[in-house]
Amino acid sequence: MFNLRITNYDLRFKEQRSVFFYIFYCSLLIAHCSLLLLPSCVSKNLKSKILNRKSEGGFTLLEVMIALSIVAGVIITVLVSLNYQLGIVNDNRDIVIATILGKKMVGKAELLAPTEKRKGDFGSEFPQFSWEMNLEDTQFKTLKRMDMKVLWGKGREVSIASYIVKK
Repeated sequence: MFNLRITNYDLRFKEQRSVFFYIFYCSLLIAHCSLLLLPSCVSKNLKSKILNRKSEGGFTLLEVMIALSIVAGVIITVLVSLNYQLGIVNDNRDIVIATILGKKMVGKAELLAPTEKRKGDFGSEFPQFSWEMNLEDTQFKTLKRMDMKVLWGKGREVSIASYIVKK
């Protein structure tokens, strides 16, 4: 497991087996258990008809139920995986937008004479994003550190640090 951390925004990636594998395994286990229980609850004549039907066409109710449970498991797995992936894509899109907006604001701030602290938003084009800029002194008198934070959502942010040479 490793963490990708962008200031207060966390994405956790875990090495895990596919949910499909577990659902498929459970379906096979259920099918195996039902075949093991079949001889104890069914007469020998019916058992031989179910297990050794070669001349008859069609499927037994047990086979249909097992097939439907496997299909249902696969559909649920695909839908859960799709929902998870769409959430990740949406989060990554917000991170990319915030990074681009932050770099744009850093470029504007370097051209203007930045003050100690400033706050603002990105207008009607990106209403969910806002920014904060903080200018700090460094060890060198002619060098200043500019921290630009782009904020959105509940506590999400991207920070960009830049250094400005004061003339």
